[in-house]
Amino acid sequence: MGSTHRAALALVGILTVADLWSEYYLGFGLRNPAALAGVLAAVGAAAGVVRKLRPKALDEIAAGAAAAAGVALRPAVLVGLGAALTLAMATVSSVTIVADGAAAPDSLVITPLDDTSAATRGRIGRGAALARLPIVVSPFGRAVRVEAPG
Repeated sequence: MGSTHRAALALVGILTVADLWSEYYLGFGLRNPAALAGVLAAVGAAAGVVRKLRPKALDEIAAGAAAAAGVALRPAVLVGLGAALTLAMATVSSVTIVADGAAAPDSLVITPLDDTSAATRGRIGRGAALARLPIVVSPFGRAVRVEAPG
């Protein structure tokens, strides 16, 4: 397996881990039908534009795409992406509030016990079963107070 193949595999791995993490902690990812539909719509629109271009323009686009892929697959870029993902995974988490069905909380407040000025506010929308609020933590976690009426 060549170095380009290994780099592409590493990029796919980084993107997969990022998707799994964001789905679990932030509540969205490519498995979300809306996100996936957005990606597919963008690809479809790009394909429609490409079909209308002249051969010379297509060659220029292909050369630009190859150059961009070459940059994205550089080891330094992959290490940077991996480091950024690791930092995000170590310092961003979320609190998930589940409504009891009878009286969904109309206003949620999550306050870190070590910094009461960094409160996060949110709400559970009508008909929703839960709310997921992202919070900044240390790699060792963070104690929070959750206020959820109802």
